Amino acid sequence: MGFMGLDIQTSQAIDEIASKSVVELVDLHRIRVGISLDPERKAKLGQFLTPSPVARFMASLFQPKECSNICLLDAGAGIGSLTAAFTEEFCSRIHKPRSIEVTAYELESILFEELDLTITECRKAASAANISFGAEILKEDFVKAAEVILSPLLLEKAEKKTFTHVIMNPPYKKIHSDSEYRALFEKMGVETGNLYAGFMGIVAKLLEPNGELVAIVPRSFCNGPYFRHFRKTFFDTVTLKKIHIFESREEAFRDDEVLQENVILHAVKGCRRGQVTITGSYGPDFDNITLRNVN
Repeated sequence: MGFMGLDIQTSQAIDEIASKSVVELVDLHRIRVGISLDPERKAKLGQFLTPSPVARFMASLFQPKECSNICLLDAGAGIGSLTAAFTEEFCSRIHKPRSIEVTAYELESILFEELDLTITECRKAASAANISFGAEILKEDFVKAAEVILSPLLLEKAEKKTFTHVIMNPPYKKIHSDSEYRALFEKMGVETGNLYAGFMGIVAKLLEPNGELVAIVPRSFCNGPYFRHFRKTFFDTVTLKKIHIFESREEAFRDDEVLQENVILHAVKGCRRGQVTITGSYGPDFDNITLRNVN
């Protein structure tokens, strides 16, 4: 029967909130899927599904500027929690876009059904807000697909697809120096030994000028010689605008019992460097947020 075999209590809970919030509905699916997934499989993929408070906070970081036609990339979409939060956020804004076009990549087949359901709910929410909504779910490896998109041979023949917005929770996994991914990243001009940093480097290249990226990633790229080359190339492409830190290493993905120092970052491609807003909270409840601005 698969994940659709909900018990009566879960079905009733979904019915109660379905009309209120697409993000809360998707979060119920996230919790259920997370329990059902094999822990070893999750660790092998390095992908942990984003809780709704984190997803909503991430979506809120995008600038409140007018953007008529949004092209959103969700690389490593999971069940679509971040796409749902993004859609909900922009449907509620005063200056609504005319259209939202989503490109969602997901490799794990066990999540496809839930991702399809999320996109359906996003389409309903957008329609209620009088926003045109389209989505393409690409059930393939994002890194391999990006290598084709960024290929110099392709650029000679066709215009490269770019995005106005990227929101993502990429896989957290080290890669060996002789791995296929390492070779693909190097071909795309990204030098790193970790999948999450590779994803960051790729999406920075796929952003339009003044396009925005919001991502939740490990803190490890921020310092040390291991990521020095990556930091240079990444921040030569985008400008850091906001960064959020968690005091607890256990709270951001507590449902998955992930012990990781995570940060949430917001960056813009090609804009002038200025002040960076640094916020902090103990965990993903985002209560008692601290805030300061630094050059």
